[in-house]
Amino acid sequence: MAGWWKALGLRALLEANAETLAAVWPAVRDGTAPPAPEPARTRSLAALSRAASKAAAGGGDDAPELAVALLVGAVLHRAFPTAVSPALLPLVAPSADVDAQAAAVAGRAFGGFAGRSGSDRTPPWLRRWCLDAALLCGSRCLHGPAPSDTARGKVHDLLALLAGQRFKAGGDPADEDVALTHARAALDLATGPERPDRAARLAQLLTSRSLRLRDPSLLENAVELARSALAPLDPESFAWQARAALTVSALLAATAQDTKDVELLDEALDLERAIRRHPQYHRVQDGYLGPHAGLLAQRFARRRDPGILDEAIAAYEELYALEPGRYAADLGRHLQYRYQMHGDTADRHRALDLMAEGLSAAPADQEAIMSYGTAVLQEHRESGDPEAVERALATVTRYRVVSSYTPSVAALLRARSGTAAGAHPLIVAVPELDGQAPLPGALREADLAHAAVGGTLLTGDAARADTVRTALAAHSWAHFACHGVQDPEQPSRGRLLLPDGELSVLDISRLHLPGAQFAYLSACETAVGGTRLPDEALHLAGTLQLAGFSQVIGTLWRVDDESSAEIAQGVYGLLKDTGTGAPPAALALHQAVGRLRARHPDRPLSWAAHMHSGA
Repeated sequence: MAGWWKALGLRALLEANAETLAAVWPAVRDGTAPPAPEPARTRSLAALSRAASKAAAGGGDDAPELAVALLVGAVLHRAFPTAVSPALLPLVAPSADVDAQAAAVAGRAFGGFAGRSGSDRTPPWLRRWCLDAALLCGSRCLHGPAPSDTARGKVHDLLALLAGQRFKAGGDPADEDVALTHARAALDLATGPERPDRAARLAQLLTSRSLRLRDPSLLENAVELARSALAPLDPESFAWQARAALTVSALLAATAQDTKDVELLDEALDLERAIRRHPQYHRVQDGYLGPHAGLLAQRFARRRDPGILDEAIAAYEELYALEPGRYAADLGRHLQYRYQMHGDTADRHRALDLMAEGLSAAPADQEAIMSYGTAVLQEHRESGDPEAVERALATVTRYRVVSSYTPSVAALLRARSGTAAGAHPLIVAVPELDGQAPLPGALREADLAHAAVGGTLLTGDAARADTVRTALAAHSWAHFACHGVQDPEQPSRGRLLLPDGELSVLDISRLHLPGAQFAYLSACETAVGGTRLPDEALHLAGTLQLAGFSQVIGTLWRVDDESSAEIAQGVYGLLKDTGTGAPPAALALHQAVGRLRARHPDRPLSWAAHMHSGA
C-alpha cells in the first residue's frame, strides 16, 4: 500500500512538471541548455527529484524513476550544482568533460534506460522519460574518449532507433533528422554481419520521410540500401518477409512521381508475389492484401495489361469478401475496366451495382464518383435504358452531392478568389421581440455556436441595429438567430428584425465586407426571392454574399426551433476544428441535415429548408 501511494505522489509531481522535463532532450539535441525554471517551479522539481530517487531505491542503476531524476538534474544543475551527484554531472551538463569513467557510466545508463523505455515491466507513464534519458545518455556517451568503431557503431545504431521512436510518438521533425544522422553514422561504421540490419534501418527512415512528405528526392539511396539488406537473407525466413516489404515501400516511393516507369513497379510486384507465396504469409496477410491490390491497380493504370487487371480483380474480390462497403467501388471500377477491354456484359452489370454500393457505403473520392458516372453513361449507351441515368443521379445526389448555390457567377468567382484567415465570429440572438412570437431556441442556438467557435456574442437589447452593422465590418463570421421577414412583392425589403429596428437587404447591399467569410442566417425565409423575379437572388442570403461573405447559410421557410438548433449544432461541431482557411460550410450543412433527415425522413419541412450559397 505504501509503494502504491508513493508511486501516486511521484506521478502527480511528474504530471505537474511534464512540460519542463519534455524540453530537456530537445534542448540537448539542438545544442542549447534547458530553460531555467521559475523559483516556484524549482521547488516542485526538487520535490520531484527527491520522490523519484526514493522510488528508485533498490531498483538498480537503470530503475525507470532514475530517468526522471536525471532529467530533473539536467534542468537544475546550473542553479543548484549539488542537485546532481558528481558521477552523473557529465551526463546532464553539456559543458562538462566526459572522461573514460563518465563515458562508461553514460554507456551503462544508455543501455539500461533504452531497455526500460520499451519494457512491459516499466509503467507506461515512465516509458517516455526513459526514452528521453536514454537519448541524453547516448549522446553524452559519444562525447567521451573514442571507443572502438564497433562500440561507436552500436551507440549510433541504438540512438537512431530511439530517435525514430520519439519521432513516431511526438512528430518532431528534428528527432527524425537525429535518427537519420545516427543511422548514417552507424552504417558507415559497419563492416561485418551487422551491416544489412543497419542498411535496413536507414532505408526505412529515408522511405518513411519520402512518403510522408511526398518528395521522392528525399529517398536518396533507400532502394539500393533495401536491396542490400534483403540479399543475404534466406527467402524462407520470416525476416525476409519484413525486408521484402521494406524494399517494396522504397520501390513505390521511387516511382511516385514517374507515372510511366514500370520496371521498379514490376520489381515490387515480383517481391509481393513472393511474399504471398511465403510459407509464413499467414502471419502478415491481414494487413497486406490491401496494399497489394493497390500496387496492382497502380501497375495496371500505367500499362493496361489484361493479366495484371485479372490479378487486381482477384485481389479486390478477396478484399470485398472481407469488407464489402470499403472495397465495392474499387472492385466495380476494375470490373468496368475489364468490360471495356473484353466486352463481357456480366462485368458491366456487376460493376455498376458495385460502384453504386460503394458510393452508399463508404466515403467516396472524386475518382469513384467519376468512374460511376462513366459506367452509367456506358450502360445507357449499351442498353438504351433511360432509367439507368435516373437511378444513378438519385444515388449520387443522395449520397455524394453537396448542394450549393450562388447569386451570380461574379459572386462565386469573388468568393473563390478571397484569402481566408482565422475565424472571428459575431453571434447575434434576439429571442424575444415586441409583436413577434418568442424564439426560445435562439439563445440555445447562439450559446451552442459561441461554445463551439467563440467570438462576440450580442443578445437581446445589446443586438441593436447600428451595433450590428458596425460589428459586421470587424468580424469574418456572422451568425443570426432571430426573426426574419421577406416581402414577396418587394424582395429588397427583406429584413432581419432587431430590438430597435432592422437589418434589411438594402442595408446589407451598402456594406463593404472584404474580410468576411461565413454567415449563418438562422431566421425565417432568408433565402427566398420575390414572386415577380423568383430566379433572382434578391434576398438576405444572396445580398450578404454580394456584400463580401464568401459562404452563407440561409433558409427557404420557417423551421421549428428544435430542428434549427440541432442543425446549427451539427454545422458548428464540424467548423470548430477547421482552423484557418475557407470553412467547409457546405459539407457541414450537408452532414447536419443528413443526420436529421435519417431520423425523420417523413418530416422534410424540418430539414429541407436550409441551403448553402457560395464557394
